[in-house]
Amino acid sequence: ERRFPAFLAGKYLTYENVVLQLHKRYAKEISNGKHPALRKILNRDIASSRLMTLCVSQVSMGNINSNGKHQDKFVNKTAVRLELTDGWYSVQASLDTTLTDFVKRRKIVVGTKLTTCNVFMNGAEDGIDPLDDAYISFGENCPILLDLTANATRLAKWDAKLGFVDSSMCPQYGLLRVKALPDIIPGGGNIPLIDLIICRRYPRLYVEEGADDRNDGTELDGRSKVLTEIQEETARKDFEKHRQKAIEKIHEQVRKDCEKDIDELTPEIWKNLVKCDSPQEFYERLSNREKMDVDRWRGKRSTLLQYRIRQEIEAEMECDDSLARVSTPFIRLRVNTCQFNRLLCDDGKTEHLGVCDDAILTIKRASEEQVSFL
Repeated sequence: ERRFPAFLAGKYLTYENVVLQLHKRYAKEISNGKHPALRKILNRDIASSRLMTLCVSQVSMGNINSNGKHQDKFVNKTAVRLELTDGWYSVQASLDTTLTDFVKRRKIVVGTKLTTCNVFMNGAEDGIDPLDDAYISFGENCPILLDLTANATRLAKWDAKLGFVDSSMCPQYGLLRVKALPDIIPGGGNIPLIDLIICRRYPRLYVEEGADDRNDGTELDGRSKVLTEIQEETARKDFEKHRQKAIEKIHEQVRKDCEKDIDELTPEIWKNLVKCDSPQEFYERLSNREKMDVDRWRGKRSTLLQYRIRQEIEAEMECDDSLARVSTPFIRLRVNTCQFNRLLCDDGKTEHLGVCDDAILTIKRASEEQVSFL
């Protein structure tokens, strides 16, 4: 009636129709157990990352930071919030900077339908029932908050069906597809899906964090360097040698202290054995029980000594940054997307003009199996 008041005014928003809709909802949801999208998400029966279409039912424009800048990816959680509904239940949502700008420019208003995926739900880790009295769908005390990002959100048609999007209607693995590289919004969150053409694969490189001047790699920020595979192998071998020498030095330093501490717990028979001029003759003169005690302590002392030395070496290595090395492998790919724009010619025929955009894609810690597919 609000969309087409000239044709439908007074025909649908009537007492009889409202009661009929409530009766159908009771039969479907309570009797048949078929819940709408937001109730399944709020109950945590289904992941909030699924592709769905929701309608904006309220917009809250709060106060933004005094300096006008936002420190977080999601704008000051109280600045701009939306109440989204699936037609029956509603939930509060926070927006990133791009979607917040759309709200301020009135591209997103009350009644706008949004198709979104990869939504993260904050709060109520065990789920919550929207029919509970404690649940408030909008306001500062709302226990649930959905985080929407620009790259995973699109404006939907005015007549789009609310709720989860049927997989038959969206064959791209239930995700929103970004058509081209220029459509990606920097800082707009993860990209749900995009088709890329690999034009070139560059050799594998490594980023060594906390690198010093012993490598000839390309310096990034004063503490990190990019190394080739040959440089990485050389740096790894040099580091292993340096680390082994440091461990041997630490081992010599802590062994005497550890032996002194452990020897304070030794039995009297062991002390006499160590002090005598001929330990072998002293051992032969011992009784069988005393020999068993000596043998038992010898094994226990060796185990305790190894354990204490290992603990001391690990503690020293944790304190010494020079004994730790972090090297991250990565691969760079030159990729592009190709769009075909229709061009109307003078003779009335339509031609398709291909427009290509390229970019550098970086893949960190790619496995050998993944690299083989590239």
